[in-house]
Amino acid sequence: MGTREEVILFSGGLDSLGGAIEEAVTHGRRVALVTHRSSEKFSRRHRTLQELLAKHAPNAVPVHFPVRIDKKKGLSREYTQRSRSFLYASLGATVAQALGLPRIRFYENGVVSLNFHFSDQVVGAKATRTTHPRVLNGFKRILSAVAGKPFEVENQFLWKTKTDVVRQIAEAGCGEMIRYSTSCTHPWELTTEKTHCGGCSQCIDRRFAVLAAGQEQHDPADAYKVDLLVDGRDAGEPRTMLASYVETASQIAKMSALDFYGHYGEVGRVVTQIPGPNKDRVALDIFDLYQRHARQVSKVVDDAIAKHSTAIRDRLLPATCLLRLVCDSGVGVPSAETKAEEESDGQYVFRKKGQAWVVRFAGGQEWILLPSRGAAYLHVILSNPGKQFSVVDLVCQVTKTPKEYILGEADAVSDKEALRNYQARCEELEEQIQEAKEFNNWAAQERAETERDKLLEHMRRDTGFHGKIRKQEGDRDKVRKAFLAAMRRVLKDIAQFDPAFAEHINATLRCGWNPRYAPPADVLWSI
Repeated sequence: MGTREEVILFSGGLDSLGGAIEEAVTHGRRVALVTHRSSEKFSRRHRTLQELLAKHAPNAVPVHFPVRIDKKKGLSREYTQRSRSFLYASLGATVAQALGLPRIRFYENGVVSLNFHFSDQVVGAKATRTTHPRVLNGFKRILSAVAGKPFEVENQFLWKTKTDVVRQIAEAGCGEMIRYSTSCTHPWELTTEKTHCGGCSQCIDRRFAVLAAGQEQHDPADAYKVDLLVDGRDAGEPRTMLASYVETASQIAKMSALDFYGHYGEVGRVVTQIPGPNKDRVALDIFDLYQRHARQVSKVVDDAIAKHSTAIRDRLLPATCLLRLVCDSGVGVPSAETKAEEESDGQYVFRKKGQAWVVRFAGGQEWILLPSRGAAYLHVILSNPGKQFSVVDLVCQVTKTPKEYILGEADAVSDKEALRNYQARCEELEEQIQEAKEFNNWAAQERAETERDKLLEHMRRDTGFHGKIRKQEGDRDKVRKAFLAAMRRVLKDIAQFDPAFAEHINATLRCGWNPRYAPPADVLWSI
C-alpha cells in the first residue's frame, strides 16, 4: 500500500470525486479514500471510479477503504441520515490514526456546506449541516479528545461552488468520470439507466453545475428521471422547490453585499467558525461565493430560454416545466398568499411529504407517520370516501405490481429470453431492496420485495419447481390476508400517536374483500 499522505472521505458524489482528482491526479498525492458502504448498490460505480483514478494517476493510485456498517433493526424508525457525517468522520479518523496521519479531509462545495436558506423546502431539519464549519469544528474537538492530541478536520472546497468543482474535474482531464458519480438523495428509486431522480435538491444542484460548466456530454440528460429544464414537475414540493431555487438565485445575483448580509443573518455566525484574522474578508468571500453560484444558475436558465424560445412561445413545453414556470405570466414562484393558502390544510390532513406522511386528525397536532405499505393503502382509501375497492386492485395500485404476478395469470410457459429478463429484473430489485434498507425506506423496500417475490414465484411455476399452479382464489386470499396485516400494523402505529384517529378508522373503514371508507359528511381530507 505504501505511505499515504491524506485521508479523504469519499462518498462517490461529484464533490468527493473532485477532491480525489485534485489530490491524486492534479497534485500527485498518495491518498486513502474512505467510504461508508451500507449496501452494494453503488459498488460497481465506485470500482469504476477507482479504475479511472488509477488510470489518470498511475504514480499515485488511491487506496480505497470501503467500510460496511448497518443500523440495528431496533433503530430503523429513524429514517433520516443526520448522523452519517459523524459516522464518516469517525471512520476516516480511525483510518488516519492507523496510517499515522493527523487529519481527515471532506470535500464539499461551499454553497451546500454553509447551506443558507435557498429554498423553503430545504430548511430546518431538512437542511444538511454535515460539513458546516461549526460542525467540522465540533468533530475536530471530539476527535482530538479521543486521540489525545490535535486532530484536524478540513473542508478543502469551502470556497468553491459545485460548478467550480465540475470545471476543475474537466480541466484535470477527468470529465469521463462525472457520469459514474452519484449525487441523488433517493437512490432506492434509481435504476441502471436512470441514475438520478432529477427532483431532489442534490440532483438540482448537480444538474445546474454540470450545465453551467458545459459538461453535459459527460452527464447525459437521459440519466435523470426528470429533466431539469423541460420536463413537467408534480404540484407541491417538487415544483415549488425548483421555482424557489431559481428565484432565490435571481435575487442574490442582484444583491449588494449589505443586502445579502441583511437577508442572510447566518453570515455572522459562520465567520466566527472560519479561521483567519480578518472576519470582514471572510464575510466578503461568503458573499462572493453565493454571487458566483447565483450567476451560474441564472446563466443556465438564460441560455436554456434562448435555446428553447420557439417551444416556449408556442407552448410546446409542459406548463409546469422550469422554463415555462420562469417565462409564463401567472406561473412562477408561489406568492406569500398562495403559500399561506397551501399551508392552510384544514382539519384533516393525510399527505405524503418526502418518504413519510404528515397527519392531522380533527384539527389536532400534526405528526409524522413513517412509510409503510399500510400507510400507502390508507392514503388511497381516504382519498376516495365512499368508494368500494377490490382488494386485489387496491394492492396492485399501491404496489404497482401487475395483476398477473398477483394472481398467477401469466402465460404458463415462458421462453428462455423471458426467464433471463426476469432474472435480470430480480437482480435489479435486490439492489433496490438493499438500498431501501440503507435509507430505512420501508415503502420502497416492500414494493421491491413484493415484485421480486412475485417474479420468483412466476419463474418457479414456469420451470416446474413447485408443480401445479395454485388456483386464483388461493392467490386472492393470500393478497387479502397481506392487506389486512398491513392495515393492522399501520393502525397500531397510528394508535400510539393519535388514538382518536385510529378509533375513527376502525369505526368507518370496512375491510375484507372489498374495502370501503364511509366517513361523516364533515370529514374532508387534504390529501
